[in-house]
Amino acid sequence: MWALIALGAVQGVASVFQGRSQAKQYAGQAAVAKYNAMLTERDVRAKERATDFAQAQQALRSASVLGEWDVNRATSGATEVGGPFRVRRQIQRQLDIDNALIGMQGGAQASALRSEAAMYTMQKKMFRKAGKWTIISGLFGAGAAALRTKVLKDIYYPSAPGSPEVFKSNLISSRAHRLGR
Repeated sequence: MWALIALGAVQGVASVFQGRSQAKQYAGQAAVAKYNAMLTERDVRAKERATDFAQAQQALRSASVLGEWDVNRATSGATEVGGPFRVRRQIQRQLDIDNALIGMQGGAQASALRSEAAMYTMQKKMFRKAGKWTIISGLFGAGAAALRTKVLKDIYYPSAPGSPEVFKSNLISSRAHRLGR
């Protein structure tokens, strides 16, 4: 009987320790997810700065191209009306489109990085909750081991000292003895 009780106690303690061990693993995974989210947020800021820089560089190139075009047109004696004016306007539009494309591509990449950072943040929360639930699961496992031990003890040792039936019969017989019955 004592071996059965000891086995139940060992199962209960093992269940608690298993829950705590899994919770520590989840805490480690949550820390990694938090770190990954932080790195990804840093990458978002770097991508935004790189995009701003690339757009500024493109704006400088645009100004240089248009300035060179204006100088060439002025030295050739062309006027501001007609064909040369339309060509300049078309060059200006293409340069503006190039600048907008740089901004759109950088914005899309930054948005993808933000989504990745949000995913890591959600993973962190998920791992933290999983850690809490594994501790609770370990406690339930310990309770189940205790209940299983109690049921098995009552099945295999129904009238063992300390069992409810023996305690009840001893109580009844001692009361009857005191009352003189």
